[in-house]
Amino acid sequence: MVLPPQAGQGTNAIPLAALLFVGFLVAEWWPLGLEVRGQSFHSTLSGLVVVLGVLFVGPLSTLIARVLAGILTVRYRWAGSSEKVRFNIVAHAVEVWVLASVYGWVSNGAELLDGQTIVGIILGMGAAEVVSTAAVLLVIRLSVGRLRADQLRPAMVAVVATLAISTAAATVASRLVDAETVTAVAFAGVLGLLIVTNRSRHALSQKHRSVASLYSFMEGIQGQTSVQHLLANVLEEAAEVTGAKQTGIVLITGDVAVRLDSLGSGLLSSEELPMSEAKRLVAGAVDGLTIDPGGRNPHHGIIGPLSEQLLLASFAHESVEGALVLQGRRGTMPKFDTDDVALACALARHAGVAVATSRLVDQLRSRSVELERSALRDPATQLFNFDGLVDAVSRLDAGTVMVAELLDLEMIDAAFGHTVSVEVAQSTADRLRRFGEEHGFTVGRISPDRFAAVMPGMEHRLDAREAINSLRQSLRGPITRTHLQLEARFSFAAASAPRHGTDVGELLRRATNALVEHGADGSAEIAWFTSDLDSAATERLELASDLRRAIDDDGLSIAYQPKVNLATGRIEGVEALARWAHPTRGYVSPAQFIDVAERTGLIRPLTLWVVDSAIRQAAEWDQAGCDISVAVNLSTVVMQEESLARHIIDRCREYEVPGHRLTLEITESQMMGDLERSSGILALFDAAGMRVSIDDFGTGYSSLAQLKGLPVDEVKIDRGFVTHLARDADDRAITEAILRMAKSLRLHVVAEGIEDQTALDLLTAMGCDSGQGFHLHRPMSAEAVGVLLRRQDPSIPTVLPLRHAR
Repeated sequence: MVLPPQAGQGTNAIPLAALLFVGFLVAEWWPLGLEVRGQSFHSTLSGLVVVLGVLFVGPLSTLIARVLAGILTVRYRWAGSSEKVRFNIVAHAVEVWVLASVYGWVSNGAELLDGQTIVGIILGMGAAEVVSTAAVLLVIRLSVGRLRADQLRPAMVAVVATLAISTAAATVASRLVDAETVTAVAFAGVLGLLIVTNRSRHALSQKHRSVASLYSFMEGIQGQTSVQHLLANVLEEAAEVTGAKQTGIVLITGDVAVRLDSLGSGLLSSEELPMSEAKRLVAGAVDGLTIDPGGRNPHHGIIGPLSEQLLLASFAHESVEGALVLQGRRGTMPKFDTDDVALACALARHAGVAVATSRLVDQLRSRSVELERSALRDPATQLFNFDGLVDAVSRLDAGTVMVAELLDLEMIDAAFGHTVSVEVAQSTADRLRRFGEEHGFTVGRISPDRFAAVMPGMEHRLDAREAINSLRQSLRGPITRTHLQLEARFSFAAASAPRHGTDVGELLRRATNALVEHGADGSAEIAWFTSDLDSAATERLELASDLRRAIDDDGLSIAYQPKVNLATGRIEGVEALARWAHPTRGYVSPAQFIDVAERTGLIRPLTLWVVDSAIRQAAEWDQAGCDISVAVNLSTVVMQEESLARHIIDRCREYEVPGHRLTLEITESQMMGDLERSSGILALFDAAGMRVSIDDFGTGYSSLAQLKGLPVDEVKIDRGFVTHLARDADDRAITEAILRMAKSLRLHVVAEGIEDQTALDLLTAMGCDSGQGFHLHRPMSAEAVGVLLRRQDPSIPTVLPLRHAR
């Protein structure tokens, strides 16, 4: 195959290649707007630039300039996704290669721009256009399925029109460039003037169509009273007017907030939204709002991750408010600009008036009644929830209540994403539903990872075991609703009637207790409820009652475990740890009484008692001139209630404790459980000058990259990695990675659980900042801490007003 000569090689190669790049950029950035038989489309003169590049600069330089210009325009002019950028890179490269190859083969070394080379130009451009179009149609076919003739016809018209314009212009331009530079420059000027004129005419035509479309939009929604028809018309007309790929609407009326998305052909999908999220979206889109893919998306919870540009425009009329949601542009339309924002705002306001004046408000109010009924159903699976199951079968005179736990659901969510975990739960629900229909059992989903079945007539354990084993078999096998082959594991427990009661709610609770006590790891075939479990529950209630009295009467104490600077060996802080010496039970382990506190709602007063005690002690140390900070572990409840965060800040002010003297330790899972709420609480602490530490880092689902936008000062490497540091290469690698990344984000790193000299030496060599553990110091009284502080700093007064927390 004969290719054209590399005309651009030599001293002028770089200037010519740069000129070629500019030509491609102009052609792609400002396309021609054409109309054929009422069909409007864009056409670029890139083919003209490709021909000139191949003839006068060379295929390689042309290919490079074409690809670079294509990347810039697709990414920044047309708001294309990363996938589209990659596709265009390949398509542009193939286009240049095909054109150069066909031209070289046809011209076969003939003189430039004689009859043979002109044929080569025409055939080369035609071949390149055919290949590019075929690639685009193939991608569309794979993405959306078979294309109809009425969908193909406009695309073919656009191809023919583009090919005719580009071929004619390329032939003329090639002759002029070869003939005389001045003439070529004049031709370029005329061509540029035509492009500007075309764009002005096309813009005027587009505005005319927008006005006509807006009128059509208003006509289309007038008189519609059906919820389905009105909203379907609003969204389909909005898509037609703006050229958006996807359209949706967020509606708020009374105490109901819903999102509805157009599926085309008058169909809608609906989803109930959190009221606070919906209100925030509507408030942020009053004057219109565009969000580019990859940019900060404050409405991720409602919209989800963005693959294409988003345009929001809100409305409010009488008792209805909401926002129009437009995502992506069809065909070769550019990204949304200020004119599109103004148009979307006009559409939104018209839609708001139409919705408010229709019967939609009354129907949405009646939907609130339906929502009350749906409160008895699990929204993801439509099975009965706990209340719905009890409402459906309140009493069971003879039978068995079974509870099944879907193990590892949180791990699946963390590893594969929320969508996959939902699919796993839905697949489980489908199999359980079929099981219930087959046996006449009532089934439900009583928590995110727990399912239940009420099985009347199964009062004998043998019969119940046979039914549950049958369910076990039906639940086995890979989940087929996802592209992944996931094998779900289950744990089963049961309580029988009338032996364990006849109230279904009580039977469900007792079966759940059996699951928690004996079957949580799936090792038991079926965990049956026994009277001993009631005794254990009674024991917990008695312990909870004693714990309440201990909190109220200062029956607890605080031990302080020092944190040591590994470089200097000096104590730089302590961690406050609650201890309980029960008057009759003796020492109660923190794991035991904290578990009871979390189960019985005492975790809030317990956390406040520890915080108040630690702040009082920090005040006394500060007044004595001790350069030491006090760390306090915060429970989940504090990260859910802003009032508790403000309580901590107020106590510091009351005792005149500088903010930097208090370090607040929050576990990684607590923070990532509700990142938006956590970031707000952390901002309060940061504003008060307090330090924030992420405890047990490395065991949750976050990454240090997620911490860079949060006011976090410190991370604590979980003791699980530190304990086996000397003999486990994986733990060493994880620890080193955490240290490197933390240093890059300027975070202080504390290693907890240092139990031997080897671990201490390794961490010091790795550059870890601080550490704590039994090898350094055990938890001790405030007085003992004072002795250590005086030992390392003799200037501290001999008698310190230190004491146990009251």
